[in-house]
Amino acid sequence: MGPRRGAPGGVALTPAGGPVAFGLLASGMKPQGMPPAAEFRRLGARVEELGYDSLWVADRIASGSQGSPLLEGVAALGAFVGFTHRIRLGTSVLVAPPRQPAILAKQLATLDFLSGGRLTVGLGLGENPYDYAAAEVPFQRRGRRVEEVIGVLRGAWAGGPTRYQGRQHDIPEVWLEPGPCRPGGPPLWIGAQADAAVKRAGRLADGWIGFQVTPDRYAERLAMARAAAVEAGRDADVFGAALMIPALVRADGGAARLEAQESFGRRFRREIPMQAIEEMCAVGDPDDCVRKLAAYAAAGVREVILSPLAWSLDPVGDADVLYREVVEPARLAVR
Repeated sequence: MGPRRGAPGGVALTPAGGPVAFGLLASGMKPQGMPPAAEFRRLGARVEELGYDSLWVADRIASGSQGSPLLEGVAALGAFVGFTHRIRLGTSVLVAPPRQPAILAKQLATLDFLSGGRLTVGLGLGENPYDYAAAEVPFQRRGRRVEEVIGVLRGAWAGGPTRYQGRQHDIPEVWLEPGPCRPGGPPLWIGAQADAAVKRAGRLADGWIGFQVTPDRYAERLAMARAAAVEAGRDADVFGAALMIPALVRADGGAARLEAQESFGRRFRREIPMQAIEEMCAVGDPDDCVRKLAAYAAAGVREVILSPLAWSLDPVGDADVLYREVVEPARLAVR
């Protein structure tokens, strides 16, 4: 794995609430081509072996055109439950409103039960209208729909019969057994950027996952979520604060930036300004990446979910490089 290096310039990564945890997005969009299925089995074992704190999966139901493959989140999460033994697992994020909530509650409870209570459920609205079209669910009012989904999940995991009546869903009294491993079920986090959604995370969820946000903007929105939690009578001190961040590390930082810009552009089929790469990604040489994570730690991030940005068909190799060149030096910087 190569020699460990110290933190650049004595950078400290310890936020007020304690050390930062490091996770890996193991299932993301692969427009370069989906790796063979066996690679995901290898990846689960390797991420756990390396010592990442958590492993996360993304989610997509449908795309508007060919060439943007991304695994469905619940099934992928179930696979990684079987591919791993100890590591925490999560969704970042599951597009919740198109799902029938009682079925989703049962699926996630089953996975939490089988994993021994290792799940964190990250939910979001999603920006892809084709997920909704494929599920025959209106794209509008999806914020209200996700609130009802959360209501059903909380009720189904409360230890008694499920009964929910809302504007979108009317579920009679039924028992969904077995329940999750943990009383009350796995933590629910919300991935969000818009003001209303960030406030919703504070009101209803156990944590917030930021994405495509600068460190300063992250601090502002985390404060917004925690203020909403306090207003709702909840304990903001235990509110989770995560960040999913695209990451690419190379010995040549300039080359890494150009590779990241091209990779991002090909993924989203549009030109990505270098300013976005500089401001909202962990890209460059190892010291560049650690400094960027330090800025987010200072902004309040408690868990970093690294999303590999390399244009690669080798997810295991990508996980190795990020761990050796970014996670290990970052952990040495924690004090």
